Amino acid sequence: MDDELLLGFLQKKMMLVRWIESMVGVGIDPDLCKSLKSGTVLCFVTKMIDDDLIPFIHDSKHTYKQIENLNMFIQVCKEMHVPLLRQIIYDDFVQGNIVKVVECIFLFVTECFKQYDIKPFPEVKISEVKSNMPSAEEINVIQEQLKLSQKFVLAGKVRVSDEVFRRTLTYLMSTNKEFNMEDFEKTISKAQAYFRRFFAKNEMNALKKKSAFRLKVTQEMVKTEEDYVRYLREGMDKYVHIIENYVKRGVLKTDTVEVIFSDLEKIYAFNKGFCESLKKATKDLAPNTAWISVYKQIEGVKEVYTIYMNNYSLSLKRVEEIMCIDCVKDALDEEKQNGKDVSSYLIMPVQRLPRYVLLLNELLKRTWETHPDYALLKEMITLVKTVTTEINENKTKADNARKPVNVLDKYKHGKFTDLVNEEIYYECDLKHKTTKVVLIMTNTYLYIATNDVIKYAFPMNRIVLLPCNSRKDAFKIRVGKKTKVKLIGCKLSRDFGVIKMVEGILRKNNAQEMNKMVASLPITAEETRKNEIKNKSEADVFIQRDVDVETELMKRLKDNNSKIGVYNRRDTPLTNDQLPFVTVIVKGPAQQKLVSRASCIPESFEDSDKKCVKKDRNSDVFSLTISSKPSLSSTPVVTTSTPQANKKERKASVADSTLKLSKNGGNNDLTRTMLRQKGPAEIIDGHRLKNTLGMDIYSFTELEKHPDGIDKDDLVFHLSDEDFVELFDADFKMFKEWKSWRQQSEKQKSGLW
Repeated sequence: MDDELLLGFLQKKMMLVRWIESMVGVGIDPDLCKSLKSGTVLCFVTKMIDDDLIPFIHDSKHTYKQIENLNMFIQVCKEMHVPLLRQIIYDDFVQGNIVKVVECIFLFVTECFKQYDIKPFPEVKISEVKSNMPSAEEINVIQEQLKLSQKFVLAGKVRVSDEVFRRTLTYLMSTNKEFNMEDFEKTISKAQAYFRRFFAKNEMNALKKKSAFRLKVTQEMVKTEEDYVRYLREGMDKYVHIIENYVKRGVLKTDTVEVIFSDLEKIYAFNKGFCESLKKATKDLAPNTAWISVYKQIEGVKEVYTIYMNNYSLSLKRVEEIMCIDCVKDALDEEKQNGKDVSSYLIMPVQRLPRYVLLLNELLKRTWETHPDYALLKEMITLVKTVTTEINENKTKADNARKPVNVLDKYKHGKFTDLVNEEIYYECDLKHKTTKVVLIMTNTYLYIATNDVIKYAFPMNRIVLLPCNSRKDAFKIRVGKKTKVKLIGCKLSRDFGVIKMVEGILRKNNAQEMNKMVASLPITAEETRKNEIKNKSEADVFIQRDVDVETELMKRLKDNNSKIGVYNRRDTPLTNDQLPFVTVIVKGPAQQKLVSRASCIPESFEDSDKKCVKKDRNSDVFSLTISSKPSLSSTPVVTTSTPQANKKERKASVADSTLKLSKNGGNNDLTRTMLRQKGPAEIIDGHRLKNTLGMDIYSFTELEKHPDGIDKDDLVFHLSDEDFVELFDADFKMFKEWKSWRQQSEKQKSGLW
């Protein structure tokens, strides 16, 4: 039994180490007390699951900073409902309590898997565990910790419902003649005082975490506002003078600057003032400081942003047009270098208003109801949402009211009677010989008009536009091998970007036709196989072994601006039965299903014939038994065998089972009654199972009848390991270390004598 418990723990530890490495992509020391002591890795993995679980991570070698990291992780464990007896503290890492560390983190990951779509634990076989056994000294330490942990869990108190408490109290008052109500009331008073202190401490830790999150969100508000104002100024300084220069030289239309940048200067002035007010309000911020009223200035956003938002679509379209002109594109790209392009700056005001709503909602989540800012914060969120909605509605109305201009609505068709009235994509002024003409571009045709009358119409898919060799300010339209028209522009831009625009339209049309054709073709088996190989190779995780794990993780955290969450919350949390790596079903005497809540044994641990019996010394299959009491690696949940049991019966069953668990063993009437209800011991192929002493296992009821061939002094040693611990609150080894008179007294008290 000890060997099975040891192998199960080592298997669980290997699964946990590999899971952490697959999450962070960096190798860690298998000694988890050493590699996880600072709390950096634990907090990093927690932030990967959800950024909102951890406010920040301390990058420090100082002990008090490491303790603060671990306190944040422990607070998350409480929020994830990890049992109190399983939670760890900093001293567990210092003292090398590896069993408690592994148990706590394993249960935490299990609870996270129920709520988030994170990776499951990797499969680790027992044969692999045996080939990587630790030293004999480490094994002895682990075994001692396993025994202490098991004893601690068995001796711990179980949280019970009102119904169970009432039944227990009734039983004590009716059966125990020495029951003293006065002592009982004193005990209850002490327990109440303890729990009041416990919950007050928990509430204080939760407030500390919320305060840390509030500070972080507030700092992010100020920083993003500063960056926004700086980028607005930077974008105007970099690109406005370039575009104005080409407008003066006749390359761009005279209204280009006004169309592209619109009211961006007014937006910059407004947000600069708001940024100064925000920094002033949040200077030397304390946890209970009220500062959110500064967001009342957002009421003025509507007047400033409305014109810009309404013209945003026209602005982007004009940017696409000027980027087709080579000289303008080269000048803008040279100014850009490794920075942002024009479109990146123009979209910032559009994204800023929804960003305010997100930041204020994030702050509200971290603000408690008694905070001075709580009520006003809700008002500010409503205000910003209202302003943002109104601006978006105005933008939608402006876009809808801006009807596209069709070619035949603006120009006369001339001699062409079969033209399609298409939307005008682009038009510009050129010269044909000495006559001023207008070049009009649609999705399928290129037109040339004079005095609002169409003179030429060329299908897009039949023409080629080429620059002239003789002159640097003209280009020609060729159909087949013949040049039809030669148009004159200027020396800086002979075609005003028309050649690139036509090429772009043709590529777009060809791509649409190709997509339609490819979509109609069936996917071949070879393509399916290649896709599977590609997906498989992308899924493989490369683990770095030659770097310092904490340095690498803090570098990633800084590079990603503390935003490293990559997993989504499940729509419906999983139940214990749906966990792919923790479920083991064992049939008990009453044909009940005991489902392990956090078992370390994966599905591959079971043999194909579903018999959990150890076959040989080198086999991966073991005999499994689960006690009705909480064990080190599992907390059984009892489910009645009748699937149609109604709600009332299930409640009674749970209450009865919890009442049994709440007694935590002991050589008394209640424990012996529970043992009698277990039924006869299991017999396989005519042979009884053996306990750790090598004795045949009998049930408590069978031993009360004094079977033949068993000496009365040895009756208790024929109990199973679980029944023995349940009866005496000690295993066989601890029992034999007791004084002989105590052993004799316990045997007589149990009735097995």
